[in-house]
Amino acid sequence: MRILVVDDEPAILSLLEEGLKPAEVVAATSRAACLAAMAAGPPFDWVVLDVQLRDGDGYALAGELVAAGFPAGRIVLTTGLSEALPPFRVLRKPFPLAALRELVAAS
Repeated sequence: MRILVVDDEPAILSLLEEGLKPAEVVAATSRAACLAAMAAGPPFDWVVLDVQLRDGDGYALAGELVAAGFPAGRIVLTTGLSEALPPFRVLRKPFPLAALRELVAAS
């Protein structure tokens, strides 16, 4: 399984990279890095994406990924906000790592 994790906080990226092993995890710290990783291939099975990035809106970025052909059901948005963000799966920060592992393993 190949997972792209996008967050601008290095500590969160490290935690998710370790917590999602043995999956192959690729980290991106910005909207631009996310788009570059998606274009570089090989394809990802999941994208875990923070809603609030320094260089862009993660929710809008998720919409861009879907418009480019990535399945909405394979995007997990992480946020400290309480709003609903359909059609994407949302994990509210702080979330237990086990919840994310179960979500990507259930596919």
